[in-house]
Amino acid sequence: MIPFDRRSALGAIQCVQRLRQNRYTCAIDFQGLYKSSVIAMLSGAPRRIGFERGWAREAGAALLYSERVTPPAGTSPN
Repeated sequence: MIPFDRRSALGAIQCVQRLRQNRYTCAIDFQGLYKSSVIAMLSGAPRRIGFERGWAREAGAALLYSERVTPPAGTSPN
C-alpha cells in the first residue's frame, strides 16, 4: 500500500515517487476516473489497463490507458 496524502502537493509528489521507485510493469484502473487514470500514468507503468470510453465513469480517463477493456456481455455501463 502506498499512501496518498491529498492535503498537500508534497504528499502527491511523494506518492508518485514511491510508485515510480517500484517500477511497476502494469497498472489496472478499476475506477475509470480522471484522478485514477492520471495516477496510473504517473506510476510509470508502460501497461495501463482501464475501461473503454463508454464504460469508464469519466469517458476522458480512457485516453490515458494503453489498453482498454469492455466488460462481458450482460453487464451495463455505469
